[in-house]
Amino acid sequence: MGSKVDVPGGPVFSLLSKPATADDTAKAEPMLFCGLAGKEIATWQANSCTFSDQVRLNGHTGWVRSLATHGKYLFSCGCNYLRQWDQSYAIPKEVTSVKLFTGDILAITCADKRVFTAGADGALRSWNIGKLGELTAAAVRDKAHDGRVTAIVAAGSLLYSAGYDGTIKAWDVSTLKLVMEVKAAHNGERVQALVLGPSGVSSASSASASGAPCPSAVPATSTSSIVTVLYSGGDDKLVRRWDARLLVSLGEPLQVHQAGVKALAVGQNELLVSGDAAGEVAVWTV
Repeated sequence: MGSKVDVPGGPVFSLLSKPATADDTAKAEPMLFCGLAGKEIATWQANSCTFSDQVRLNGHTGWVRSLATHGKYLFSCGCNYLRQWDQSYAIPKEVTSVKLFTGDILAITCADKRVFTAGADGALRSWNIGKLGELTAAAVRDKAHDGRVTAIVAAGSLLYSAGYDGTIKAWDVSTLKLVMEVKAAHNGERVQALVLGPSGVSSASSASASGAPCPSAVPATSTSSIVTVLYSGGDDKLVRRWDARLLVSLGEPLQVHQAGVKALAVGQNELLVSGDAAGEVAVWTV
């Protein structure tokens, strides 16, 4: 059974593994950044299950809903501010903040020397990250979704987004022009989460947090072709799989949750983790 840790400043809204750097030793303890309702970022020493009192990143104006990294930079959001931190310092130092005027930022991702944000106003925004870490405003797509944009992930030349309007969309990362979309991706219900990978098409089995076995999913195809898989979670209580190249469905959805699927994450050894609004977590072998 895993350990439980009380988080000062919680609840926790976002988690991100601290990337390894050239200065880290082989014995360096894994660290997690935790975005908190207490308007700060805490660091969690994963092996010892303790929080550092010395490393607390303050200055946010609201819940820290999302975290992302690009090179040595950590990006965070609270209310309508995007903040950039330099992780080369013992205590990451804030170097830039960007204020939006049209709604809170709900999600962040980084790719191709860019940082992207998803907003409560339905917009997608991007900034180029310069050689010295400077941010310059890039493409914007107003009304990318009808309502809140709940999740964004990037891979290659595409940025994927999902929202309260029930659609999943793919955009060109440079121009934020729409490339393809799936309407009513979760039977018309809200789409709450996206994650890319692990790649591959196979049958999937699951165990809930209580250890009870869950029904196996139907394999998408009978071939062994490897594709990049986009997973989505929605208020229809399902985890769905998509071929990220074409945004076409890959077989039957993964079904075990009794409440809307709010969070998705991938791990090693072809593991997918899903969490729902009732507080249950399922671990899938995909």
